[in-house]
Amino acid sequence: MKSDDEEEINTPADALVVASRFAGTGKYVASVAFRGQADFEWGAVPGIYRTSPFFDKSIDRPHSINSFVASAHALESIFVEKFFLRARIHLNNPERGFASDRILAQHFGVPTRLLDWSANPLVALYFAVSDPDHEDKDGSFYFLHPANRSVSRLPTEEQLTAHKKANDMFMLDPPYIDQRIPAQSAKLTFHTIDKDAKTFTPLEQQEFEPGKHWLRKFRIPSRAKGTIYRELLQIGVDHHSIFPDLQGLGEQMRRNFLLRVY
Repeated sequence: MKSDDEEEINTPADALVVASRFAGTGKYVASVAFRGQADFEWGAVPGIYRTSPFFDKSIDRPHSINSFVASAHALESIFVEKFFLRARIHLNNPERGFASDRILAQHFGVPTRLLDWSANPLVALYFAVSDPDHEDKDGSFYFLHPANRSVSRLPTEEQLTAHKKANDMFMLDPPYIDQRIPAQSAKLTFHTIDKDAKTFTPLEQQEFEPGKHWLRKFRIPSRAKGTIYRELLQIGVDHHSIFPDLQGLGEQMRRNFLLRVY
């Protein structure tokens, strides 16, 4: 479904109204998810499919990875394997597998075919308004009602890639590997793409089949970001509540300073 930026989110209450209005209209209410982005011009695109020098046509590449999709998936595999090789000292025999590898890597910032969402609209809203580097940009607030129930048992590679149809997605409930997952009410989507695609079409520009996934995108005016940020702090939604560790606490202090909240 194409984006609809006519309706704006100007307060946390607006986000809750959106959640209340649309959440009960589909089959799998428990799978409803929200996402916030600091710049409205950004599309909802998984990290591995975003612009990268790796896909620059001027760069020589092996013949085996001479397409956008093959390049993206090869690069994802390289990053994931390097992550586990170097993170071994920090990990206590984690479950390994196609899905679990990518979920853990995504959780720590590695670009993958996954996209982060939250079951909590206020958490998603926080991510849209709390970036000091983009406070002058309109943000975006996404609502997603998927066609499939959230899967808590991690699928195999064959199950995730069984759908040959392009522009499809699977909703996943990540395992609670640390306190951040429940704090963020985290959800993930895994995205398929046609092997001959030249780029990944942002979700808000995709046309889903009737009865399939339902997506809405709302604009957050830059002028409203400061007010929303302060209102979220007042109701206990801040960086430390979403990242409940010392690093999250320090980052909360930094963002308050940069966003002039004293």
